[in-house]
Amino acid sequence: TAPRSRAARLAVGAMTAPLVVEWARERPRIDPIRYVALRFAADAAYGSGVLLSALRSKDARALAPRLRRRERQ
Repeated sequence: TAPRSRAARLAVGAMTAPLVVEWARERPRIDPIRYVALRFAADAAYGSGVLLSALRSKDARALAPRLRRRERQ
């Protein structure tokens, strides 16, 4: 079923919009729905691998974001 709450629709939009823009910029030989679905699958596989590796090594540092300040130009 489709997301019914406003928050769920906003979350889905926030996750898919950048991928649709990427699809429009790159124009791969695949329709946008399959492109977004495959990118979600690839991102989920990558994230699962990172999580599994962190669990196996008992080291959560790979899960923490790295924040860096931008240097002024």
